[in-house]
Amino acid sequence: MTMYGMAPTWHTGWILPTTVSVILLASVIAGVALAAWYLTSPPPGSGADPAAGLPGGAEEVLAQRHARGEVDDAEYQRRFEMLHAMAERHAF
Repeated sequence: MTMYGMAPTWHTGWILPTTVSVILLASVIAGVALAAWYLTSPPPGSGADPAAGLPGGAEEVLAQRHARGEVDDAEYQRRFEMLHAMAERHAF
């Protein structure tokens, strides 16, 4: 069925603009996600290993406490090994 003066395919005119809009919106969302990932990841060669899993610089805090004398050698070694054991468990 056709309307007066309209081509028989008048009802399919929304497909192309909708497809282009969806592709454009998906591109913008992907671009924002990629930019966020790029800005939050450590730069290559920085020595930062996100898989290490030592939250908040726990190893540095422990070393500072050992240097100040708050933790003796045996306690430092025990806690150091415990930190690395936890990091290995969370790396998998």
